Amino acid sequence: KQAISALCCLSCDTEFAHYASEQWRFVLLAGEVTAYLAQEDGEVLGSIVTVAYAQHVALGMMLVKPYARGRGIARRLLQTALSECKGGGLRILCACSKLGEPLYRNMGFVPVGVVTKLSMPYSDAADVAADINAVAITVCNDDAAWAELVRWDRLASGLNRTQTLAALLSSGAEIAIAKDLEGVVLGVGMAQLDRSTLAVGPLCGEKSIAIPLVKALASHFSAKSKALQQISLIIADHACLVRRLEHSGFRVRFANDTMTLKGSPLLGDRSMYLAIIHPPLA
Repeated sequence: KQAISALCCLSCDTEFAHYASEQWRFVLLAGEVTAYLAQEDGEVLGSIVTVAYAQHVALGMMLVKPYARGRGIARRLLQTALSECKGGGLRILCACSKLGEPLYRNMGFVPVGVVTKLSMPYSDAADVAADINAVAITVCNDDAAWAELVRWDRLASGLNRTQTLAALLSSGAEIAIAKDLEGVVLGVGMAQLDRSTLAVGPLCGEKSIAIPLVKALASHFSAKSKALQQISLIIADHACLVRRLEHSGFRVRFANDTMTLKGSPLLGDRSMYLAIIHPPLA
């Protein structure tokens, strides 16, 4: 509770001002998480969060209060986090901001991909074309859907993120499964309603089922809540899918580098890793 309160106070002055206690609670409970805080006279000036997956570590939520920037706080936070990462596995820094990129490069991180955040008003979603004639999509959270989500996510990401996915599920997320007419699973998606925004991710599978999955999840949540106003997702690479979403009416909100220490290749089958977990920590 103390960490969540401190992080809320920290983020309100930064680019993550929209992060309230529920977002930080998800971040801190979404796996084997360690939060590093830089403090001065009892005030939290900066943070970085690591999530451990067996021998691999993801880093994110590097924040420093604007008036405290330029003092080397971010560098010391990153040095501390890296020095305490156990094992010699992959270190991933997701969605590196343009502001922080020079520091990460200086510390040995190399771009290996791009994540692109897109959004659109839900009122425009009905006009998005999606060929679903040969695809059956079911939204449900039964054991079979959960098993497919875990299986596809592990194939796509190369990581065992069961605890992170379970945290999403417990916070109200729902699962969509896409199958062909013979019952073969083509892909899986997940989404949760964050106030008025439907945060979609992860999405795993064939690129052709990305838009049908997004539309099915949006329609499902719209039937449950009148609060839905916007759809948001973060595409992992897949420039052609980004262009298709833009052509369908989605707007790009940012396009940031995914970086790894020394340029180590990302794990998993990236061809089927369509959209990352939203919010973008892991």
